[in-house]
Amino acid sequence: MGERARVRSVEDRSLQSMDEQYRSKPGSTPHPLSTHMCARRGHADPSDVCASSALGGVSIRAAGAEADDVVVQHWRSMWLETVATSDALRADFAERTRRFLQHGRAQLDLATFVAYDRELGEVVGSVCCQAWSGPMPLVVKPDAQKFGSVWAVYVRRTHRRQ
Repeated sequence: MGERARVRSVEDRSLQSMDEQYRSKPGSTPHPLSTHMCARRGHADPSDVCASSALGGVSIRAAGAEADDVVVQHWRSMWLETVATSDALRADFAERTRRFLQHGRAQLDLATFVAYDRELGEVVGSVCCQAWSGPMPLVVKPDAQKFGSVWAVYVRRTHRRQ
């Protein structure tokens, strides 16, 4: 399988996993992001996508607020590894990030995914995506085109480039 096909397969499986978690709530419908992405990829419904979400010894899983602590930790690690010292980060870093996650879930279809190493029994990476709310007006109807952002992409050093 080529790299592009492998990446698309992982994305498809992640979308289905996110949708399954979202649907597990009584009276729920497919997650708006998974429905939108699956439709753009030619899938009528997220359940049409392949069921497995495993890649090697790591599973990509949709997560919710239960993963916020690890997302906050990864977001902090990313900043410390790339551009900042701990003195440069705000004292309320964790609280600000949690509020941002909560707002994103409530207003911007925020979805969180984690990479779970089954052998270690630990989360080794995380990523968030959400509907975009940028510095310009969104003038296209969401059912015609919905913009999004991917942020907080983090993988532990020990699991990078595998």
